[in-house]
Amino acid sequence: MYKKKKDAIDKELAASHHRVPISMEVRQALRTKRLGFGLSYSGAAELIGVHWSTYRKWEIGETTRYTREIERRVKFFLEEEKPMITTLDADEHSSRLLDKLITRLRNTYRLCQREPHLQARLTVRLEDLLDEILNIYSQNPT
Repeated sequence: MYKKKKDAIDKELAASHHRVPISMEVRQALRTKRLGFGLSYSGAAELIGVHWSTYRKWEIGETTRYTREIERRVKFFLEEEKPMITTLDADEHSSRLLDKLITRLRNTYRLCQREPHLQARLTVRLEDLLDEILNIYSQNPT
């Protein structure tokens, strides 16, 4: 039952994001750039900000579309003259972590759609946590 609900939510979320096709030229350029930089799938994926298996699927053709945001990151990667040795900066990493948490929260909230008491508990606990954190911060700002 849970799996069916999760799959339905995943499909709904995927449909809500505008997805663009990945051309054969982009696939070949990704492979050429990755190999030219001497990167593994994992290394190239980290620079773009996706999982290594997702990157691999782009190159081999299993995945045929990605979001506009990912398209922007891929173009940036393909335009680089040398690989960025450093990983994501702290702000970018924090932003991506926050995006993942928000997505997880949204999915959990939607999953509980037929259980309003669970949605209410989730909301209350999140509000309590935020209040606690803000209270701590206000007493000891850094």
